Amino acid sequence: MTYGAIALGSELILNPGSDYGKEFTREEIAGILDGSIWRSNQFTVEKATKVLLGQPARYPQVLVEALSRLFAGKKEVQAAYLAHFFNPAAGDKPHTLIGIEATGNWDRLVAEAGMVAANVDVPDPPVDFLRMTGKAGVEDYFHKSCKPFYSKGRKKWFGMF
Repeated sequence: MTYGAIALGSELILNPGSDYGKEFTREEIAGILDGSIWRSNQFTVEKATKVLLGQPARYPQVLVEALSRLFAGKKEVQAAYLAHFFNPAAGDKPHTLIGIEATGNWDRLVAEAGMVAANVDVPDPPVDFLRMTGKAGVEDYFHKSCKPFYSKGRKKWFGMF
């Protein structure tokens, strides 16, 4: 019997009793074993789309702090921004959007960030991630209207203070 077979269908706790413990649900364990936990859903905008952007009324401080800790350990992340995003044409409710300036393996980075986001309380879920590539559009909002909540080389995490 393999370790995977033992873990499948179980709920597990990593570092129980620790400040940095993590409870894994049955679904997360299955996703780790079959690799699906690392896959992200991607959406590509094919044509000009009008969206609404702003800062959230209920700032997700816990999310910002958790992502800042993750990004601090990732040399490929230069900065990260937060916005409240709404695309009226999509029919989805307004939610949290994180713009990330990063190099390297985007899929791996966003999978890790997604796991962090899935395990903290977010006032306006879900959390979407945008790779900032230097093109206009939503990135203009981040650069012109926001301070990054995380920036490489800064010792302080940015939030509502």
